[in-house]
Amino acid sequence: MDRVLLYIWLNRIKGIGPVLASNLLNYFGDIIDIYSSDVSELLKVDGIGKKIAKEIILSKDLDESKRVIDKCNRLNIKIVTKESINYPSQLKEEPRSPFVLYVKGNLKPFELAVAIVGSRRGSDYGKSVTVELAEALCLKNIPIISGMAKGIDSYAHTVSVNNNNYTIAVVGTGVDICYPSEHIKLMNKIIENGAVISQFEPGTSNVKANFLKRNELIAMLTDKIIVVQASKDSGALYTAKCGFKYEKQIYAVPGSIYDKYSEGTNSLIRSGANLYTSPQSIFTGLEITQSKGETKKYSESEEEILGLINKKAISLDGIKAIIGLDDKKILELLFEMEINGAIKQVGGLFNCLS
Repeated sequence: MDRVLLYIWLNRIKGIGPVLASNLLNYFGDIIDIYSSDVSELLKVDGIGKKIAKEIILSKDLDESKRVIDKCNRLNIKIVTKESINYPSQLKEEPRSPFVLYVKGNLKPFELAVAIVGSRRGSDYGKSVTVELAEALCLKNIPIISGMAKGIDSYAHTVSVNNNNYTIAVVGTGVDICYPSEHIKLMNKIIENGAVISQFEPGTSNVKANFLKRNELIAMLTDKIIVVQASKDSGALYTAKCGFKYEKQIYAVPGSIYDKYSEGTNSLIRSGANLYTSPQSIFTGLEITQSKGETKKYSESEEEILGLINKKAISLDGIKAIIGLDDKKILELLFEMEINGAIKQVGGLFNCLS
């Protein structure tokens, strides 16, 4: 019998979450034996009562699980179970980790990773901190994990893909759905050199509760979590809360007491999170591989813009008046160059940093 099929079957049973699934696997030792069990055997498993045991027995039809596999095959989605060779080692021994992951891209082994999370409406300050940190991690070949949300998450992923660094986007929908939809280009870039993963089967839409589970999975996967900016009700704070639970190192970027997007990070610092002041703050204790020594190469158009900005700070309208490109292309180039740390916008003027 197809073992992957049975993992999906178990994953779909109402009332069976990661902990009960782990209890079942620990007791029976094999997914096939769970499927073949009867009520009397199931009741011997810790946490399994009569209601859930009956649900398992009545859910033996595998047709829906087969349809999930067929859909994954059509959409080039990989199915990774707890017994798969590429199931993340960080999750193997954690009973609360998902026992099925759906993957687009390449989920490869990594020894350590850093999560960068934060507000969907980050300020220029938060953006600058994120870009600086992500660039530093890329130079040291450290994988970056985030949630592909607007704001801080997207800046972290974008820096990573632009530097050919490994990045994992943990999403709260099926991996066949891009949420938010405007991140489809970013999502495709992540898939090229990294992975988009989810514990939810294809077709799952953006349900609020699923994003909390997504945030917990981010915390399980990482060694250190850096919260760049967060309001008092930000989902990034839940990621940090889970990080504390799993005994990960939590860092928070301090901010103005008048900035609502720093209320959450300042609160984290008061609650015991480490103070983040520079990339060097988090490198202590990380076994870092050799740094990359590559020099950033720019396109002809980017070189032209750099040559212009290098002479003096200039406005967007000033660039448009001189560079012979359409507005959309200029904005795309400026965005990429700002993410890469080549330029910086201050007070409406672009300055050259390299």
